[in-house]
Amino acid sequence: MRIIRSIISLYGFIVFSAIAVSPVCFAQSNQDRSTPSIDVPSLLSESGYKYAEVRKGLWKIPDIPYRGKNIDNLIIFLEPNLSNKTLRISFRLGFLRDPEETTEFKEKLKELSERFKPTELSLSGAVLFVFAEAAVDKLDKETLEKAIKEVGDVSDQAYSELRKYIELDLESRRAGVGAGAPGGDGALSPSIFKTPDSPGSNVARNVDSRPVALNRVTPGYTEEARKNKVNGIVTLRMLVDETGTVKNIRVIRDLPDGLTEKAIEAGYKMRFKPAMKDGKPVAYWVVAQVTFILR
Repeated sequence: MRIIRSIISLYGFIVFSAIAVSPVCFAQSNQDRSTPSIDVPSLLSESGYKYAEVRKGLWKIPDIPYRGKNIDNLIIFLEPNLSNKTLRISFRLGFLRDPEETTEFKEKLKELSERFKPTELSLSGAVLFVFAEAAVDKLDKETLEKAIKEVGDVSDQAYSELRKYIELDLESRRAGVGAGAPGGDGALSPSIFKTPDSPGSNVARNVDSRPVALNRVTPGYTEEARKNKVNGIVTLRMLVDETGTVKNIRVIRDLPDGLTEKAIEAGYKMRFKPAMKDGKPVAYWVVAQVTFILR
């Protein structure tokens, strides 16, 4: 099992929505002709996948239908690992419920990693990924499809045993359809909440009941985002005070063209029944996903 650390916040679910092959090719490196680079776009195109380049050396397949007990959709990331001549195929399974890893969770993750080898489970900050590595000299359409299915199958099975510790990523459930989409109503569905790393003396870490959203908020699209056809999710951490008012917002995951600002604006308009501890209302941090989808 590999434990990878990065700055990613713990995650929960308050949902806002706005809608308005043939063998893989190789290219020899000028610096090291013994190490091939993988022509991932050619492989994906020949395999019939729609994809986007997230950054140099990292590609994303945003929408692979999957019928599992827990997962309806796979968002797959692909990244060449030239050191061992493999292609890493990853799926973001979900987010830790607790602010820190517990001993029980660590032991469970280790047990699952051993059971599902060679597919691995890797924690990056508070985000849990499932990934496999396929040898580039054997990569073709059939091999890629098989590897993606294996990652999906392990993810679906693992979540059944990890639901106590993590919340499933919103994108894997095709959730978050809001105003402008067929049947969408911009519903807010709180479920998982997290205290910040340094909560302060007035913010509770453990509560008897968590905040409950009392209203629905649908953020608008900016003209620039419409023009550029921006879709995606903004993730926010929001401090709900003793009166149920959102007092502070921190951005965990953003989007361009003013959509992050629209998400923050919507967050401040939310009202909650506050968290309770020992019969008294207390301040508590929640994490929200704000989904923007153009139809």
